[in-house]
Amino acid sequence: MNIGFIGCGNMAGAMIQGILDAQICAPGQIMASALKEETLQKARRRWNICVSPDGGRLCGRAVSDGKAAVL
Repeated sequence: MNIGFIGCGNMAGAMIQGILDAQICAPGQIMASALKEETLQKARRRWNICVSPDGGRLCGRAVSDGKAAVL
């Protein structure tokens, strides 16, 4: 399962932490976007997830994978 978050603020962070704690999926299966590079780097360091400044890329990836995605 791949999971994406458009925005990586407090709410997304809490959900990412819960998903990882419950071992629902691996960090490499989670992607988050945010406008600020600082936010992206913090998420990458904290959870080792995939990050992108482009929310459209996240959506495009979900569509092109041909799999159900949680966005």
